[in-house]
Amino acid sequence: MNNDRYLPLFFGANSKWIERPDLYLLARMGADDNEDDTVVRQIYTAMLQANNLDKSLNRFEQSIEKRHVRGDLRLRLFAGQTLLEMIRISATTRRAPSATQAIRLTAKNQLSFTKKSSTESLEREIRRGFSSFRNTAHFQAAMVIGDPSVEEIEGSEEETTRFLARARGLELFVDSNVTGPNFKWIPWRVPTKIAPETKIELPSLNEEERRAVSLG
Repeated sequence: MNNDRYLPLFFGANSKWIERPDLYLLARMGADDNEDDTVVRQIYTAMLQANNLDKSLNRFEQSIEKRHVRGDLRLRLFAGQTLLEMIRISATTRRAPSATQAIRLTAKNQLSFTKKSSTESLEREIRRGFSSFRNTAHFQAAMVIGDPSVEEIEGSEEETTRFLARARGLELFVDSNVTGPNFKWIPWRVPTKIAPETKIELPSLNEEERRAVSLG
């Protein structure tokens, strides 16, 4: 595709991993769509320079962890869940869904787990999360699935590869089945060196969920 952008996780003629690709991935996931990639690289560099032999974080490292790695976690989870709902709707209807349908379904399924007083206020927060993290939503969706978890990918090339493979599988499904007049994105793509995991099982919509998104 034209103007595709890929996570810079490999370098050189032999396409070797950059140092600690997991840290770059975490830095990119923690940055919203408006964050300049220069800032992401600075965060990645700061994470690389942390004393990984010391289990306790100093104040600067705590700031990086809180703001740029774990920050906006709720909104990021909402973005990932919304993309998963778009995939589920598409798998049911064989058509490209709208983000509005997926946001409505996410709110319905999340309402019992949140302190929000109404579906409307929850939908507004979910919409904000999806708007802010749309272009990394496939990574956030892989985080929601949680196999492997973001904790498991830290320091592990094998688990990072598994996570990226799952995210690329989601990315390719979205490209083929979800994008359309009602949904456009400019994702940070998984490098093509990573083979996609295409057998990702998500539950089919039940009757109540179908009614919630006006599918009968």
